[in-house]
This record gives sequence, structure tokens and C-alpha cells, in this order.
Amino acid sequence: MCTDDTQLYQSAKPNEIKWLLKSMENCIEDVKNWMVANKLKMNDEKTELLLCNPKNNMCEQGLSICIDDVKITFSENVRNLGIYFSSDLSMEYHVTQLCKALYCEIRRIGQLSAFYNQNSLKSQVSAFVFTRLDYCNSLMSNSPGFLLDKL
Repeated sequence: MCTDDTQLYQSAKPNEIKWLLKSMENCIEDVKNWMVANKLKMNDEKTELLLCNPKNNMCEQGLSICIDDVKITFSENVRNLGIYFSSDLSMEYHVTQLCKALYCEIRRIGQLSAFYNQNSLKSQVSAFVFTRLDYCNSLMSNSPGFLLDKL
């Protein structure tokens, strides 16, 4: 059995990044050992690492952690429960991905419009478009106007 959405968080000052990486490696190893003892499996290939640092992106410095023989480098964007988080803590990548998904839904509903009456189409839009816009929309507070305009 595999576990999904296991997340580890840790914070450090910029001058403690090397310590942070070693600490995360040790923590992940402990979690992995616990999973094995409880007949669970961690998928190393799906493991992502995000360094949230809006002032100075350190992802380009080649920093990484190793789990067994798998080297994991920092990602620019990671997905967590349907929301994309970026290393610079902006919501720009999330908004771009959301707009793509919404466009596909609207297009799909448009293709089926000949087969539905107006009330059914409203229900489809409410179910497939508005719910995606509403999901975790509080994360968009204080976002720049150009991002909100895209939505």
C-alpha cells in the first residue's frame, strides 16, 4: 500500500539551508522507515521538494537531498491538494493552470450545449466552473490585480 500526500515542513534561516537539507533527509529517512514498519511504501520518484524563498531563489544553486539512491532537486512549483505552490510564493502558476482547466471545462460544456436546456447548462457551469473558482479562493487574497483579471 502506498501513502498519498504525506508532507513534511521545516523552516530555517537562509544561512542554515545546508542544515535544513540534512535535517530533511534524516526526517524523510525516519518517515520512510516508519512506513516500511507499517507496511506502507513511499514513492521516491513522486517526492517533490519546494524551497519557499520569495526574496532569493536558491533552487538554481544545485541544492538537493538524497533518499536512498534517488536525488531530489528543488521544484519551482508543486501541487498540493489541487493547488499549485511556487517557490516565490506567488499564485501566478496556479492561476495559469486554473485558467487552462477552466477553459477546457467551458469548451466541453459548449460542445454539449446542443443537447441540454438552459437550466441544465447553468447547472453544468456551476458544477464544473464555479466550484473550481471557489475552491481555496482565500489563497488568492492580496494577489495582484492582473492575476485576478486572468480569472
